[in-house]
Amino acid sequence: MNTEKILSEKDSFELISRMIQSSKETLGDDGTHYMIWGWGVMIAALTQFILLRTGFEYDWLAWAVLMPLCGMIALIAGYRKEKKSRVKTFVESYLGYLWLAFIISMAIILTFMPTIGAAAVYPIIIVLYGIGTFVSGGALKFMPLKAGGIVCWILAVIAIRVDFEYQLLLIAAAVLIAYLIPGYLLKQKYHKQIASAL
Repeated sequence: MNTEKILSEKDSFELISRMIQSSKETLGDDGTHYMIWGWGVMIAALTQFILLRTGFEYDWLAWAVLMPLCGMIALIAGYRKEKKSRVKTFVESYLGYLWLAFIISMAIILTFMPTIGAAAVYPIIIVLYGIGTFVSGGALKFMPLKAGGIVCWILAVIAIRVDFEYQLLLIAAAVLIAYLIPGYLLKQKYHKQIASAL
């Protein structure tokens, strides 16, 4: 006895609609995390630069406030995206490991910053930005991220040769070029993919 259910035209349409809906979140990176961290780092770096120039004793305070805030926002955004997404793609898993390695590396470097000195640490941080965005750009096949990574490496070389306070401007430039611009372009691309999938 044949127990296969033959789908009606209406059932087929509903099935396809559900498949499109569940795959929306796996079409690619929507740029949210790049925008969150891009804005946070840029504002913190520029604020510290201004505070240094005005002679404020606690110039590092912007980082202490903004980075935990960005971390919380990024965790909430990641949780919401994961909750909506039913399938985790290979690229998403791969990028998850990449950015976990980035966070661990950053934590190690920042832990030893008092020993190494901030002027030596900031160029290394810009190099890490370059690695993260260049590899992400390769995985996502997204040229603006790859280009942003290359620009970060160039800025890191420049940062080695300038005073600490000007390194802050280079960090701000690095995240503008490697995080914010590609982040907004990714968001635009993501919404176009969703629109074309409907």
